Amino acid sequence: MDIHLKRSLRKSIKRGHPWVYKDAIELKKPLKSKTEFVLLKDNKGLVSLGIYDSTSPIAFRALDFNPLKTNELEQELMRAFKKRSSLKDTKTDGYRLINGEGDGFSGLICDVYNQVAVLQFDGEGMEDFWRKTEVSKLLLKNFENLKTVLIKPRGGVGDLETVCGEELKDFDVLFCESGLKFKANLLKGQKTGFFFDQRDNRNYIKSFAKDKSLLNAFSYTGGFSVYAGAAEANKVFSLDLSPGAVSDAKDNWLLNDLDPEKHETLCEDAFDFFEKSDSKFDSVIVDPPSMSSSQKTKSKAVQKYIDLFSKASKRVNKQGDLVLSSCSSQITFEDFNDIITEALSSAQKKGKVLRVSGQGLDHPYPHFCPELRYLKFVHIVLD
Repeated sequence: MDIHLKRSLRKSIKRGHPWVYKDAIELKKPLKSKTEFVLLKDNKGLVSLGIYDSTSPIAFRALDFNPLKTNELEQELMRAFKKRSSLKDTKTDGYRLINGEGDGFSGLICDVYNQVAVLQFDGEGMEDFWRKTEVSKLLLKNFENLKTVLIKPRGGVGDLETVCGEELKDFDVLFCESGLKFKANLLKGQKTGFFFDQRDNRNYIKSFAKDKSLLNAFSYTGGFSVYAGAAEANKVFSLDLSPGAVSDAKDNWLLNDLDPEKHETLCEDAFDFFEKSDSKFDSVIVDPPSMSSSQKTKSKAVQKYIDLFSKASKRVNKQGDLVLSSCSSQITFEDFNDIITEALSSAQKKGKVLRVSGQGLDHPYPHFCPELRYLKFVHIVLD
């Protein structure tokens, strides 16, 4: 089926932007189903192959291949895996195999936890389009280690669905990352269960955590904490509001045979902790959940970041490490730099930036779509 552009977007799409919104598209005839594989055209001819989704504001998603052909679908799946081949050498069997637009599978992600793959779709239309059973069978066919393929509803609302393979008796799964052991609860955990996008930054923490006291705020299940412990930090504190998360952080620490005397969990609100506590640490990591989901909420989110980071900086010892992160896609790297500047100014602090980074290699994004470069990570040594 053909659909047509009402706006002059050829150049943008040809350069690599993967989306066209509904108000920029004209349908010559109605769709047969909610989603269809289509040819996007303008007055010059063909612009792109892609998906038309009548259920989403993002009406067109560009593709580089025809996913209706099983051989092309399988080839692209293996191409995605090849991008991650270097992870084999790092004793890692937990990673993101498919990262939506960054791997050419717009609207689909797949996270691998050792023998279990978890699929998530960007809305009802994408779940219909990507033929979950066929994708799942290809995963089991091409990855011998995989035993089960699940679907987890986006936002965590609803039950897990086993599409192919063995039924899980327990939703707590074990996997390795950089030689360290972790468990994730696929049913109750945030996202698919774990945040693989911070892997490179967790490894970086090991480079300076030795012999230090470290506070991991918004610790979730203790990813940064375990890496700091493996680096022989003197004492690590995992701070999170969720009792389940701090319990899992404790379990992940013990899974790696780390000294339980060197790890303390704090189940409380990080904003309240930074407001009321007078404790200081050699290193403070602040990695909050997304505070902005739209442009409407961005200004409030910016102020919350400034307030949070300002208070956190006051809990860092002199010449200590302040590590700040944001996963809010509405907050750009330029925004984040401005936020940090305002936060340190408010706290009357100065520092030197040692590292600025983002998501790991298993979270690629189209070069012409910087809004999908969502993860910001900055390490500052305070004066």
